[in-house]
Amino acid sequence: MSSHGGGPKRDVIWADFNELYAYKFQCRHCPHKMANLVTHMSKHYEKNHSPTTTKCNKVEHSTSTPTHNSPRQQSIDGHVITTNPPLQKKIDNKIGRFFYQNNIAFNTVESKEYQKMVKTLHPGAKPPNQKQLSGDILEDVDCEMKSKVKLKLANQEATLAVDR
Repeated sequence: MSSHGGGPKRDVIWADFNELYAYKFQCRHCPHKMANLVTHMSKHYEKNHSPTTTKCNKVEHSTSTPTHNSPRQQSIDGHVITTNPPLQKKIDNKIGRFFYQNNIAFNTVESKEYQKMVKTLHPGAKPPNQKQLSGDILEDVDCEMKSKVKLKLANQEATLAVDR
């Protein structure tokens, strides 16, 4: 996690917020979401979670001491979604099959809404671009389909008739 300016997060208020995605954070004490501006985060905390405040966004809270008095840094490990190469290849293959079987134009992958959809389905995945979809992914799916057809027809007899 990096702060808006790219530098380290030195303010203790960061301990009270979880990063949802780039520049968007959620309060650890309530469902409130906001940009990563320390002044706004501090105001939110003071207004809604100080020892004298008991409510924030209609969620009840105890009047315990604030957690940002402890400068302990939180681990990011449980908040990062990654996609390993075999999983990315499987995702690309499934997307390719969808495009080919439904005769969808390859330039659809450049659409912002399509890219948002893929990120929503699997945040760690990188949607394939038009060149990948019409190149390596198409070749992989084609090769896989030809192999399946060959296996299915391996011990079969067939007659091919051509009309002229």
